[in-house]
Amino acid sequence: MSKIGFPRKLSRRSLLKLGAAAAALPLLSACQPQVVEKVVTQVVEREKIVEKPVEKIVTQIVEKEKIVEKIVEKEKIVVVTPTAAPAPPTPAATTPIQRIRVAQSNQIPTLDAMRPQTVAGYQASVLISGQLYRFDFDKTPKPDLVESAEVSADGKTITMKLKPNLKYSDGTPVKADDAVYQVELQRKGPGATFLNPVDSVTAPDDRTLIWKLKAPYPEFYHVLAFQYVAMHPRSKVESDKDYYIRPVSAGPYLLKEWTPGTPRALLVENPNYVGGPMMVKEIELVAIPDLTSRVLQLATGVVDFVFDLPHSSAANLPKEVRAGRHPLGGMYHLTYNFEKPTPFAKDVKVRQAMSLAIDREAVNQKAFFGLSPAASGFIYSEVSEHASVLPNGGKRDVEAAKKLLAETPYAKGFEFQFLTWSARPGWKEAALIIAENLKEIGIIGKVEPIEDAVIVSRWTAGDYELVWTGTVAMPIFVLTTLFVPGGSYANAARYKNPQLVDMIAKAQVEISASKRKEMFDEIQKAAVADMPHIPISDRAVLKGSRIREGVFDVVKQAEYLRVKTVAEMK
Repeated sequence: MSKIGFPRKLSRRSLLKLGAAAAALPLLSACQPQVVEKVVTQVVEREKIVEKPVEKIVTQIVEKEKIVEKIVEKEKIVVVTPTAAPAPPTPAATTPIQRIRVAQSNQIPTLDAMRPQTVAGYQASVLISGQLYRFDFDKTPKPDLVESAEVSADGKTITMKLKPNLKYSDGTPVKADDAVYQVELQRKGPGATFLNPVDSVTAPDDRTLIWKLKAPYPEFYHVLAFQYVAMHPRSKVESDKDYYIRPVSAGPYLLKEWTPGTPRALLVENPNYVGGPMMVKEIELVAIPDLTSRVLQLATGVVDFVFDLPHSSAANLPKEVRAGRHPLGGMYHLTYNFEKPTPFAKDVKVRQAMSLAIDREAVNQKAFFGLSPAASGFIYSEVSEHASVLPNGGKRDVEAAKKLLAETPYAKGFEFQFLTWSARPGWKEAALIIAENLKEIGIIGKVEPIEDAVIVSRWTAGDYELVWTGTVAMPIFVLTTLFVPGGSYANAARYKNPQLVDMIAKAQVEISASKRKEMFDEIQKAAVADMPHIPISDRAVLKGSRIREGVFDVVKQAEYLRVKTVAEMK
């Protein structure tokens, strides 16, 4: 007879509630795959646990630092009540943590910033890459490899000096030309729209960068802290087609263990990092696509941090887990593919009718438990650039939607393929709510939840009709990403509107806040008139952590992971 003990500080009732909360996702519960043949019920009778026989149960354990599933057949499960243990001593604020385990919603597809990355990819990438500037927890870009930056009187020339004696993790010297090389690549890569205001960058010597801007650029230093200008040795990248499988690092960590296509990566402290020793020595990144597993592994201490939890789980996590809303500084939206001969690709009135038919507040409340306020424009509500530009303030108007649709050749409705992401909490539910809304005006969306890496591959290839997804960016970059060719969602939509491109280019380099606000409002109004994407709600996630507060977290209004150095804790 085997014995399985519950973790300390987590009662049997709490664990059962956690499982129920995580599994009972609205609308889709009937579609969730079942892993066990029989449910194990533990009954509390007069303060005692009653044993229940089962035929099969699947449980997750840690074996050699990997999560594996073990099947115990035809055995009796005995729940052993743990004895109280003395409270561990409180560690000193500057005592480093040896290792943490961080759950991600999907596997790392690539560490190459020139290829389409999911969140898992660029969360790892910024930790193992050199960066001229690096975000602090408040999303302020702070000099990392840069020692000084001098700006000309007209704001159009910036001369940077790198810190002396910089080295990659293998001892290779860090050169200013490595940054030039990355910018050259990104001119035709995912970061192209962010670099549009940069006229040129040169490296007259190994420590100097001279940036020439087309005009003063308010977000310039933020761009340098994104994953796009991720510095690696030009010579190694050019000579090794497999370089990004085991890259060297000028960032706080180096990649010790990772095989593409596997769910685990181990990052260890980079001894050559300019910032000095880190407060966390090793970070194990583990892909856990299953939402229920993500909750249970955090609750039981198998993992220490989860970035994206099911929204229903917050109330049932144990007290040692700090859980809370994390606004991402972005928007959830629907994106059309204009290369497919669908009714919504052909007729703007169909797109506008679909927008009117959607109950955005129902998506917020039912799919995201009130964490994602309903959209009334293309910019999230927490910034001054936001404007209410959607008809009826974004509120649902079914009759107006039917009237608009009746003015098109598609008044009787049609069917379409509706992709969504399977591993993100609330995303399937949001798509199903929207599909039900659209059914009322005769438009039938066939919801297809698929894995993160697959969905990125499909929209890159144009193999979709409509997709639920979301931006994470500062307001100007929300607009460039959605509407300017080179932006990820503009590219996915195969969309180009010269009027919007011109308007956004001017707003990108406007330094007057009041003028910029006016320009943002006009851009959003022009976008509503064409509706190449449908904004749905602000983007936010529920995160949970067991890690000592102040040491490790997600950057505010972003998805980047950040770890403090020992020096920063003093």
